[in-house]
Amino acid sequence: MPAYAPSLFLGESDGEGVSLVLHFKLSEDIDEQISSECIDSIKKLVENESEKLKGFSKESVVSYRERLKILSGVVNSEGLQLSSAEKRLLNAYKDKPVLSRPQHEFFKGTDYFEIDIDVHRFSYVSRKALESLGDRLRFGILDLGLTIQVVYSSFEAKFMH
Repeated sequence: MPAYAPSLFLGESDGEGVSLVLHFKLSEDIDEQISSECIDSIKKLVENESEKLKGFSKESVVSYRERLKILSGVVNSEGLQLSSAEKRLLNAYKDKPVLSRPQHEFFKGTDYFEIDIDVHRFSYVSRKALESLGDRLRFGILDLGLTIQVVYSSFEAKFMH
């Protein structure tokens, strides 16, 4: 999260900030907890697989990593002394999936998989909204999730924290 006023131009959007680092470990009985389709989607994301998708005019090859979406919401917004405009903004985007590209990068090691989402590269409007909420958000309780958009079926593999 940037710790500076957002600039209208992305080239000027790198500087001091705050990082949120979450570590997850798959449970030993993951096969029993979630569907095989979900596990397949996770594997395709980690292995950077692609698949052909039919579009309006042609087929195209799309990476699973290009379908990563962020979902977030402030659980305790009532206690944060928000203006009516800020409340409307938070409610408008609460738990709505938003594509994280091109603001994400992936790193895979022998025993880890990392997803780096760079808020410094978010749109000006998003960064400005985060800045306006600034000090109050540090007292917020956030729901944060990642989802993989799956085109060939009606489910999405969700990772919620």
